[in-house]
Amino acid sequence: LIYLSLLDYLYYLTDIRYVSIIFILALWQLLFYHSLELNFHIFSLFITILFFSLFSLLSQLIYKKESLGLGDILLFIALSPLFTLDEMILLLLYASLFGLTFYAIYFLFTKQKLTRLPFIPFISLSTLWGIIAKI
Repeated sequence: LIYLSLLDYLYYLTDIRYVSIIFILALWQLLFYHSLELNFHIFSLFITILFFSLFSLLSQLIYKKESLGLGDILLFIALSPLFTLDEMILLLLYASLFGLTFYAIYFLFTKQKLTRLPFIPFISLSTLWGIIAKI
């Protein structure tokens, strides 16, 4: 996640190979360690795919551009097997709050508006927050 965060922050890019590895590891971890809660995590994966697919489609139709990058969406989907649906909603909320806080601080210090905001660093930070909260 650190590599993806730096890549997104510096170049607004995502390496799909690393997102795929995260997804495979999340599924592997799910199958071996969450056998009692398997249905909750599969449901979370399904709803996350459905939500972000509809979100992407609607933002394309309404704004005629993507409001959330495909890399951000794929990373959320890749991480979803690790969390329940409630935890995924919190993950999205915290990532958004971290992003808004960063934008506000950036604007206060530079007086410049950002045209694009790299979101993967905030997804990574909220994922770390979510994992620590589980412990």
